[in-house]
Amino acid sequence: MSEQGSKKRARKPKAAAETAERYRVHVAYVGEDGIKQGVRYRLNDEGEFVEASE
Repeated sequence: MSEQGSKKRARKPKAAAETAERYRVHVAYVGEDGIKQGVRYRLNDEGEFVEASE
């Protein structure tokens, strides 16, 4: 192998948001962690389920 081919240039890591190629799934079950039947929920900035306002 040539000397030039064996040297690799270090790359600057990209931010996670720039490289993310997958989605995260959150699941809530009625009766667990205060989740109520018939109530709409959304995720807050911390990824927790909170009741959604209309």
